[in-house]
Amino acid sequence: MALVTWLGVLIVTTIIGRLLAPLAAYLPAFLLSLFATGLTVLALTYFLMPNLTRLFYPWLYPNRK
Repeated sequence: MALVTWLGVLIVTTIIGRLLAPLAAYLPAFLLSLFATGLTVLALTYFLMPNLTRLFYPWLYPNRK
């Protein structure tokens, strides 16, 4: 599960970092970090992790069917 979570965080932080890059010059670092981490948690919780868990289900839970 740690590897799947790492994969999700990698994907989301890369995308969010690129989306928020234009704001980096205008926002204080703390505010930028607040937005980035908030968006990351939301994206992982509601969109990416449920899909990654389904995708990797056979690998994560090999003895369940």
